[in-house]
Amino acid sequence: MRQDSYPTGLLARLMEVKELDLDCLLKGRLPKGCTHCRKGGKLVLFMTGECGFGCFYCPLSELKYGRDVIYANERPVRKVGEVIEEVEAMDASGTGITGGDPIARIDRTCEWIRALRSRFGAKHHIHLYTATPIDLPTAERLASAGLDELRIHVPANLWKRPNRHLRCLREASGLDMDVGVEVPVVPRMRRELKRLLGSLEGMGISFVNLNELEFSDTTIARMDAYASDGDGYAVRGSRSLAEGLLNDLEPPFSLHFCSARYKDSGQLRRRLLRRGRVVKKAYQEITQDGTLLFAVIEGPGRGAMDSLAKLKVPRQIYAWDPRKRRVELSPWVAEMVAAKLKHPFKVFLVEEYPTWDALEVERTPIGKRH
Repeated sequence: MRQDSYPTGLLARLMEVKELDLDCLLKGRLPKGCTHCRKGGKLVLFMTGECGFGCFYCPLSELKYGRDVIYANERPVRKVGEVIEEVEAMDASGTGITGGDPIARIDRTCEWIRALRSRFGAKHHIHLYTATPIDLPTAERLASAGLDELRIHVPANLWKRPNRHLRCLREASGLDMDVGVEVPVVPRMRRELKRLLGSLEGMGISFVNLNELEFSDTTIARMDAYASDGDGYAVRGSRSLAEGLLNDLEPPFSLHFCSARYKDSGQLRRRLLRRGRVVKKAYQEITQDGTLLFAVIEGPGRGAMDSLAKLKVPRQIYAWDPRKRRVELSPWVAEMVAAKLKHPFKVFLVEEYPTWDALEVERTPIGKRH
């Protein structure tokens, strides 16, 4: 159990409700895993899509739901070595293991935690999210493998009878890792959620993460009883319920409300910026949204490369991309190049994510021939 003790005055200040950026709220100390996440430092390791709980708010896509697939951020992987490559590609300061439910593949989960710990050492923070009320031997396996933070999700349909999850929390909190709870804030279940939070007192946990309830493409039909809060995916009433709970309760653990706006606009953007700084090529620029901006020439590759050489474009500001079979170059010479090249070459200004899949988000033609 890792619990800090604070002087009385400091503890009182910590237990004031603080407004964080992007509509997040905090009462107490931010969980260490969230601290890394807010810096864009957490690799998301999706260990499996298998899970036996079937929560109505589960946001998984049809490509992942119920399937034993693994992703390191956006990259599908099969070996832990590929995860390590992705950690290095974004200079990650930690890994968040999620699913589905990673406990459904406990042997793989423990093996990969050990591999990450061996490769990156104690400074690499590893947390895990599970809905399974694991027994003490399983919790000990995770702690022994090197897990820093265990986050137990109590499914909403069990908030009235969380006995197995409470026993899990009580036992796990005695181990050398931080233990907390993570649940969505369901507006129509205020009484049940408040009762759950009360039952967590005395369990020895460090924090409770309250996530703003969200729609996803796969849950809209199941959540037709709820209304949207504006133009985004947040559910109306979720944030106001969380704010009321933070103001009303004085629990012996920290309360952190994570907004849908932060997940959409903060978490992803900061991770992209971090990865972009590592993988950016000399001719690419990083936008404020974390995307990479550059120009591309489409047409016969050898001809484009020869033409750029004849135009005396500095060699360090263009390159051949064998994966997408095109020439890429610095955006600031794109207009000049487009004016000089003749058919069949076409020049575009491209914006794409600095992720493994290099998803293109915008393309603008340059020149008059498009």
